[in-house]
Amino acid sequence: SYVKVCVCARTKMLFCCVVSPRCVHNGKEFTEGEVYRMDPCWLCQCRVGVSFCSKAECAELDCENFYVPEGECCPVCIGTEHLQQSLDGETWRLDECTSCTCRLGRVLCDSEACPPVLCHTPVRSRDGCCYVCPVVSAQLCSFLSGEILQAGDSWKPNACSSCVCRNGSVQCFSQQCPAADCRVPVLRKGQCCPQCMLGTRLHTQTH
Repeated sequence: SYVKVCVCARTKMLFCCVVSPRCVHNGKEFTEGEVYRMDPCWLCQCRVGVSFCSKAECAELDCENFYVPEGECCPVCIGTEHLQQSLDGETWRLDECTSCTCRLGRVLCDSEACPPVLCHTPVRSRDGCCYVCPVVSAQLCSFLSGEILQAGDSWKPNACSSCVCRNGSVQCFSQQCPAADCRVPVLRKGQCCPQCMLGTRLHTQTH
């Protein structure tokens, strides 16, 4: 866990909250050090709120024809009885990252290499193969937890403070409480400023 410090832009007031590092993928949260799969080919580990992901390496096959079983990442050899008839020069995709071509009776496949991904919530690229970090608009606010807020989104971290996402940064404001005109003001749950109970206000005598 670590302490996140926010500064109120108007009053310069500081307020802190303890945050546990976590990673988020497809709406599911992962704790510090947890290892998980984004898909059959991508293995990730959550470290200090960041998903460190790498693509699995497949061993070379000593065969001319192979395929990738459903739900698996690496190809396996197949016998000629399982081959589909393809025309010479015909090209098709085994999966999002692998394309194959029929050449002179042999199947030649090529897989795209994906670089490691270092961000909170990786997403698939447009071609559907590699995972990439999403492009965050300058108008959005992002947090180490992976949460992204739209411009104009607001929330209350506590009863006395309110925050808003504005121009890509978080601005927080604190409520100023007036002086209570009683000896023992009461702070109700969920309220910021203490209030005087009925009948406990101070009365100033005048002559």
